[in-house]
Amino acid sequence: VDFDQIWLLSGGEADGADLRTDSAEFVKYLNLMTNSKGNLFIGTGFGNVYHANALTKSVGLGDLILTDRETHEYPSPLSGLIVTSTLSVNSEHPLLKGILVLPHVLKIGDFLAPSDRLRATPELQPLVNEDNGNIVIGELTVNGRKLIVDANLARTYLIREGHVEIQKYLTNLVTALEK
Repeated sequence: VDFDQIWLLSGGEADGADLRTDSAEFVKYLNLMTNSKGNLFIGTGFGNVYHANALTKSVGLGDLILTDRETHEYPSPLSGLIVTSTLSVNSEHPLLKGILVLPHVLKIGDFLAPSDRLRATPELQPLVNEDNGNIVIGELTVNGRKLIVDANLARTYLIREGHVEIQKYLTNLVTALEK
């Protein structure tokens, strides 16, 4: 069985709810994702880059997602969400079409959740950068497959609150990954 799209929402080794990257079950999924012909979306955040980097390594990119913090368990989005910063978007890329501003850093309960970032490579097309130049959303092609990476997927928690830009972003993501 093959897929048109594969979405990997990366987890971390310290989160008891996540599969460990050395577990037989994760290795099985990793092999399926690596050998599929489907386009890929990888979402990370909170330092939970372990699954994401296992996949980027398996397709020959090395560690693509960088973080300044160790992964850990974090509050549930049900503990409250506050957007503390946004990113201006000026792109006609299919992922960002019709979006002018994306929520960026969230406060979840009492936890401030800054973004992870992407390692700049010659193959990576930055789609959204922080003001300091860190790439937070990017796209590249690897082995004939489209790969889109979002280093701060926590922004999608706002879907629960009917956030229009997040609804548009997720709808656009499906379209941007179409073959």
